[in-house]
Amino acid sequence: MEKIDIKNSDIKNFIGSWKFDNDDLINQTISFFNKNHERQNPSLDLKGKINKKEKDFIELIITPNEIKEKKLEFFSAYVGILKACFKEYKKNWNFLQSWKKMYLGEFKIEKHLIAGHHLAYHCDINNINSSHKIFSWAIYLNDFHEDEGSIDFLYQGLSIRPKKGSIIIFPSDWTHINRENKMKKNEKLVLRGCFHFPDTLNEG
Repeated sequence: MEKIDIKNSDIKNFIGSWKFDNDDLINQTISFFNKNHERQNPSLDLKGKINKKEKDFIELIITPNEIKEKKLEFFSAYVGILKACFKEYKKNWNFLQSWKKMYLGEFKIEKHLIAGHHLAYHCDINNINSSHKIFSWAIYLNDFHEDEGSIDFLYQGLSIRPKKGSIIIFPSDWTHINRENKMKKNEKLVLRGCFHFPDTLNEG
C-alpha cells in the first residue's frame, strides 16, 4: 500500500489569538488566587499522582455554579470576554455557525513558580469523561521573559510566547497536544478552561 500526500498550500492551525486590557480584572483574579491558599492544590498527572517531571504547578478550580450564583461575580467578566472571542473564532469556519450554544466548564487558575512547567505534551480530551470538551482556552495574567514559559503545539510546529492579557483558543483533542515550558526567572499565572457541548440536544 502506497501513501499519497495531499497537497495544500493554505494549511490552517485552528488556533485563535486575542489580546485584552483590563488590569483591574487581572489584579482581582490574582488577588483571589493568593488569598485562597486552602483551595490551591498541586497539579496531578492522569493517574492522579504528583509527577513533577511531567507537570509542576499549583492550581485552583472555580466551578460554573460559583460564577452563576454570583459568589465570584468578577469572573462573569471573563465569560463575556470568552464568548466574544469564540464568536470571532467561529467566523473563520462556516461549519461552526450552526453551533448556536456552547457551555463553559470549570475555570482553573494555574500558578507556575520558578522552575514550574507542564513539559509533558497533553490535551484536554483524555477519556470518555472528557470527550465533551471541544475547544480549550487560556488567558495569561502576567508578563514574563521571552526565553521561558512558552506554549508549544507539537504537530503545528508552533511556539507561542504569550504576554499579559493574551488569549488563545484551540481544539481540545490530540491534534493540538501542547506543553508549557519551564519558568526560569519569573512566575506565571494562567486562567484556563474549555468550551463544551450542551448536556442534551434540547439545550443546543
